[in-house]
Amino acid sequence: MTSCRGRQEALADSFSAVLHALAEKHRVRRYRDGEGFRAELSRADRATEASLEHRLLSVFINAVAAQEAAAATETIAPTTPTVSTGRKSRRTVAAAVTVTCSMIETAGEAARAIGARLLATLSVDDFTDCVDQLGEIDTWSIEQLAVLCKLAKAKAWGKPDAWTSENTMEAANILAALTVSELGSLALTDTDTLAPLAHSHLLSNAQREKLFALWLSKVKHNDMTTVTAEEIVQLGQLACGATAANIDQLPLDVYKDSTTTWGSVDSCGFNQRKAIARKAEDAFGIDPTKWNVTTLRLIGHSVGTYGSKVDRRVTWVGMGPIGEQDRPVGL
Repeated sequence: MTSCRGRQEALADSFSAVLHALAEKHRVRRYRDGEGFRAELSRADRATEASLEHRLLSVFINAVAAQEAAAATETIAPTTPTVSTGRKSRRTVAAAVTVTCSMIETAGEAARAIGARLLATLSVDDFTDCVDQLGEIDTWSIEQLAVLCKLAKAKAWGKPDAWTSENTMEAANILAALTVSELGSLALTDTDTLAPLAHSHLLSNAQREKLFALWLSKVKHNDMTTVTAEEIVQLGQLACGATAANIDQLPLDVYKDSTTTWGSVDSCGFNQRKAIARKAEDAFGIDPTKWNVTTLRLIGHSVGTYGSKVDRRVTWVGMGPIGEQDRPVGL
């Protein structure tokens, strides 16, 4: 008969392939989101998927934890034999269940299902060894982010104003747990530092605006006319931290070369999308009824800007990148 420990080991081993498949699924979904197809999967569907993955990973974590605890079990023999059998009695002391870097690496993006209490058991070394993977996950809960941020601030790196650019880059989505003031104190020397947040939806509007303002100040010396299309592409969703005035100052050729990014980001507010729509009119012509389907797809979310000259005259063409909330008025 297979031992309990043997079954635990078999279960843990079998999940490796499942977790790799989950990681690949998330990679493909992240790519399609970045290409402007985020509306393919509704928020409700994403929540359902996350819930199912959470249940699946909970089984995995319990199996791995039991396996590691069994391996670390210490057999203690007393100095005197038992009366009934003459054999030495045995008792075991199970190791405490903790999350390790190896578990994070195996889980990949599915590690998002590890609860806050278990995440708190990460040692400083395990956290620093796996922080880049932890930072890549953009579906952490508020509680999980708080735990990871505490590990970063209290145990690994200290206060945010002491973090290096490398720390900031590795933290990535964990930055969502910092206050706006803390974000403003981060060291920032180049666009690459913020590139890992290009597809993140964890940041609030205020956090996104603070990071964009910090980048504009530190990297571009508050001069929007020096911003390049490549930098907009690198920033991704963080480009929605630009104010409408910032967008108005963006050179037209830079907008045209980064239209796909401006059309696919869905974190921009109403005034920002109006500014993007104005850029689109300048770039592709004042009469949207003359725009072809390719142009409309490039423009993406800004087509649905209420009050813009674009949305009142455009014909809905079933654009994949645009959600139901972005449909032009009257269509």
